[in-house]
Amino acid sequence: MKKVFQTKLKSITKVLTLVIIASLATFTGCKSYDEDITTLTNDVTSIKTQLASLDTYTKAQIDAKITTLNGEITTLKTSLATLTANGATDAELAALKTDIESRFVTKAALDAYKTQVTTDIAAAVAGLATKVSVDAVSTEVVKVQTALSALGVAVDAKILALKSELNTKDAELAAAIGLVEARVATLEGLVAANTTGVAANKASIVALQAELTALKAGTYTKAEIDTKLAAIDADLKKLGTDLKLEFEVFAVRQLSGLLFVPAWVNDGFNAVEIGYIVDIPTAPALSVKAMFTQQNVTFRFNPTTADLSGTTWSFINNSAVFNAPGVSAAPGDASTLFAAPALTNNNDGSGNFNLKVGTWSEPAAGKTNYFALQANKVVDGKTSSVVSDYVKVSTTAYSAFISDAVKSVVATDSYVHYRTAIPAIGDANDFDLISDNSIVTDLDNLVLATANKGGLLEKTFAAYGFGVAGTDYKYEFSLPTYLGLDGVTNQNSFVSLDANNVLKVNQGSSVVDRNPLVLVKLKSMSGNLLAQAYIKFKIVAKIIGGGVVEFPVPAVNLTYPSLFKDAVAGVSAGDVTDVILTWADINNHIYNPLGLTHNEFQAKFGGVTPTVAVTVNGTAVVGATLAQYPLIKSMLAPDVDTYAMKYQVTPLAKFGTTVVTYTFDTGIATEPKVKISFTYTVAKPTLDKTILAGYRLNGSATDILTQGMNAGSNYLMQLYLGEAFSFGTSTYRNVFGTATAGKVDAATHTFAFKTTVPAQTGAQLTPASASTIDAALGTSAAPTTGQLMDLTTKLTTDERVYAMQFITVYPNAEKDVFDFNVHFVNPFSIELDPAADFQLIDKVNGTEDTQDVMANYIVKFKGKKIVTKGVAETTNTATTVVATDFVDITNAAYGLFYQLTPGTSYFTVSKAGGNAFNKQSVITWDNVGTALQTEQAVATTQVKFVASFAEITRTADNVTVKPE
Repeated sequence: MKKVFQTKLKSITKVLTLVIIASLATFTGCKSYDEDITTLTNDVTSIKTQLASLDTYTKAQIDAKITTLNGEITTLKTSLATLTANGATDAELAALKTDIESRFVTKAALDAYKTQVTTDIAAAVAGLATKVSVDAVSTEVVKVQTALSALGVAVDAKILALKSELNTKDAELAAAIGLVEARVATLEGLVAANTTGVAANKASIVALQAELTALKAGTYTKAEIDTKLAAIDADLKKLGTDLKLEFEVFAVRQLSGLLFVPAWVNDGFNAVEIGYIVDIPTAPALSVKAMFTQQNVTFRFNPTTADLSGTTWSFINNSAVFNAPGVSAAPGDASTLFAAPALTNNNDGSGNFNLKVGTWSEPAAGKTNYFALQANKVVDGKTSSVVSDYVKVSTTAYSAFISDAVKSVVATDSYVHYRTAIPAIGDANDFDLISDNSIVTDLDNLVLATANKGGLLEKTFAAYGFGVAGTDYKYEFSLPTYLGLDGVTNQNSFVSLDANNVLKVNQGSSVVDRNPLVLVKLKSMSGNLLAQAYIKFKIVAKIIGGGVVEFPVPAVNLTYPSLFKDAVAGVSAGDVTDVILTWADINNHIYNPLGLTHNEFQAKFGGVTPTVAVTVNGTAVVGATLAQYPLIKSMLAPDVDTYAMKYQVTPLAKFGTTVVTYTFDTGIATEPKVKISFTYTVAKPTLDKTILAGYRLNGSATDILTQGMNAGSNYLMQLYLGEAFSFGTSTYRNVFGTATAGKVDAATHTFAFKTTVPAQTGAQLTPASASTIDAALGTSAAPTTGQLMDLTTKLTTDERVYAMQFITVYPNAEKDVFDFNVHFVNPFSIELDPAADFQLIDKVNGTEDTQDVMANYIVKFKGKKIVTKGVAETTNTATTVVATDFVDITNAAYGLFYQLTPGTSYFTVSKAGGNAFNKQSVITWDNVGTALQTEQAVATTQVKFVASFAEITRTADNVTVKPE
């Protein structure tokens, strides 16, 4: 079995002995018999100081060793349990148990150390007694001895307490042993053979006994003990990891600070505002603050990576003491004021707490609420707490209203309130009810809770943080007695209200023109009344005033190529797809609910220009007009026409789901509105843009390799981008066409640099003359007719990389973008000839030694030789190509160039010699002075091959000179 935990720890009695001896060293080792009485007095004073320090140090050491011994004994007993589980012999177990028990410090041992210390002190005193002046300090020595005796008594008590405390650990150790036994059982399953495990255990016992023997016999300094304690600390941490235990005491990411992120500052305090609404009291009750806003308050954590798992949170306030004029009015600490978030150690350094204070935020007159956030966590059995600064809660009164959810405009904070008093029977109606219940009214859809503060800036409850309906507040609807013009008939007798707040007309011929009245109450969840209002209705045989009739035309799904209907290039007049509102649907869903015939509808709405609202993928299109989204209305009789209304989808439609809603509004308040919506979804084509495998750099699907191309009369660092894309795969091309039905015939296809920041310097793109696939990519028959990319700055490095995009732009302005990289790789390389020689001779007669270095180099183009030892290749073979195909040998700016770094007064490059490819290729050594004794490296060569489109440089070939 693996030996998990090993430590070396001194007996605590050894520690005490070392400490006492070290503390008395100054006294017992004193050789000041010839010193005067002043020096002796100083020595005694020093001893007293050391004894005081000794007492403090000893107590601290005892406390530390208690913890250390606990860990050691736990480890030894773990080993004992392990040995038992693995079949150790009784003798082995007894030996280890004896070792464990020997770890307890006995009083007898301490008495022995006390006796030895007393003897040492007596000897020291006897040595001092030889001085005549000893009488002056004898009294102090007696005090020292007395102090030591008292210390001994204190240590006795401490050690006895230690032993008692260790004995009380037995139950805990037994429980720990049980946990480890379970883990040992698992580990044993990994042992190949039981005999091997037993042998390993025996070896571990021998090693452990040897360590304990050495531990007992050893003598350590305080520094050595500190080192061992550090090792124990490390072992304990490793043990915690191995056994999957959380030793929180060693954690380094504990929360150390909380900082409130203020919404604003008031009177020097970080502040947050809590809004409240006072209820409408019913006699004899008094009004109370019945509802409060919920506010998210943010606190930052220090450190930002603090481990917050297992942390409990509470808002506290009773720890603060404030002087006049303000005193905290909160009643006490509270952990129920918010839903404590489940925070761990991955919160980006902050956390949000939803403060829902309830009546806690009601301060006494002239007082203010303050709170702080407290984080509590149990670490090693102890609770640690971190508290933030105090935050001021300012309470603000809000007024509640019940608004008309139909007529109000939330987007502009424009709200229409229902009346708060019972209306006269002849007052205007809010809504119509259809007598046959072909349209029913859900009252929940008609009400909206709004509020403002100080009469300014009205918003919804949700916007102000008062919560959501059904969770934080509720509506109650009822039908009060409401008499008609005759003063007798209850108008609410003609309607019924179900449990779901749906209002329906009771069937009968006498219901038309009745005026039901609904009382709606806005309440807190606890039943406090916040506001109440009345909604007045009129029962009609058909909708003749107010209300909205809506019908969504069944949605359709379209592919983008299917939108190209005709054979005319581009987006033309014939490229339309109809989404139809049929005559059957307009009769069932528009005419009948309105109670109108076709002719009556035409008379009422035929001359109305509808407004249009459009959303694309859920986002509103700002400024949408009828001209952009035309509605086609039938002008023919219903018995011969194929549609009542239709919307025509064109290739300009965006990808995704579009909803076009037309609203017919006569502008007369008593007239109904009609809303008809058309929904269609256009699927974006899937384009196959792929780089041919043979053009990929290192197999990457997004990287193209080029080493330039032969342009006919010269060689250039350029490429036609379409060649690497297989001139457009058939799958890609089949989506597009030229004036062909079912083909996208107005898209553009271009290559572009991916970004200009940073600038893609040193290269250019030649735009395609037209933006067709062929113009951008070329064709298999004419690959060089596609879009060209070339370097404008000569390639002087091993490679240059450009981030590119292959872009397809559809007629609807949407794009398909493929990102890739183009690698311009230098085709040239300079290599050493196998027989290369860079050695010169320092001749004894003082004459020059020369060498033509051109014989050392071979220049290759794409792996084939073009210059060999300074000679240009003139034929094409399996290993060579014609040099003049790539460099102009008559141009002095091109070819091979040589340079020495550094030069010396004895070492030159010839200004003459060589040929058109080899400028200054002869090196010379001319020593006219002291002869060399050993071979010396005197310079390095730099060789550059230069062509019009690229160049390559080789450096650091060492040139040496050896004695002759």
